[in-house]
Amino acid sequence: MDENNVVTVRGNESVVLGLALLIDNSITSVPVYDVHEDRYKSFLSFLDVCAHTLKIYNDPKIDLKDKSSDWKSATCSQVLFSFRGGHQRISVYIIHPEFLKHYLL
Repeated sequence: MDENNVVTVRGNESVVLGLALLIDNSITSVPVYDVHEDRYKSFLSFLDVCAHTLKIYNDPKIDLKDKSSDWKSATCSQVLFSFRGGHQRISVYIIHPEFLKHYLL
């Protein structure tokens, strides 16, 4: 597996970029690199982005004109933290073994 072909996103990058990577690469999740811990820590999925979107747009405390900017300003890490209630979700993904060997072990 060519490591240059692995699509990843950094935790400090915007959710807009994360969503664009998912769409542009026709994938449902992408590994998230934590720049503070210098390691891959989680995955950002369409489910995470959808849950974040619903949370923002269903929150009556956020003015309608601010909803879009609040959504766009969120980072991938904030979306993961928000959706998972501050806990890492344990999910089952089918991942190429070379990715695991190179990036996660």
